[in-house]
Amino acid sequence: MTDALPIAAAARALGIRPGTLRRWMREGCPVASRGQRGRGHAVLVDPEAVRTWRAADQRDQVLLELAGDVPRLLAAAIDDAYRQAQGIDKRKLGEILAATWFVGANALLDHLRARCAAVPQLPPELPAQIDRLRKIARG
Repeated sequence: MTDALPIAAAARALGIRPGTLRRWMREGCPVASRGQRGRGHAVLVDPEAVRTWRAADQRDQVLLELAGDVPRLLAAAIDDAYRQAQGIDKRKLGEILAATWFVGANALLDHLRARCAAVPQLPPELPAQIDRLRKIARG
């Protein structure tokens, strides 16, 4: 897998304009990591994943788009569950929920990969909510 690059560099690697890549991202093109505010938190795109997405048929594109959303959606749901929990040790709960996210996200991606071989593995970068839960669990 190619390393993820900022939008301008990824567009150059793909031989397209950055505006085209941004449009593709709005249409469901996979993004290695979503940007956040502040220096050093740019959107990163894997050009190889974009090439795969562009080559996929319409059904596969829907599965690839869903696969790209799985880690983020599960992280948001697990973060919400953590915030709603009461009367339980938050450190232990953080550890359990972070592990639940990892197992659940991998299971869903494996399921989607059985239908579309181009579905990527879980990215090594954790969503911010899950990273926070892991830090809470470590104390």
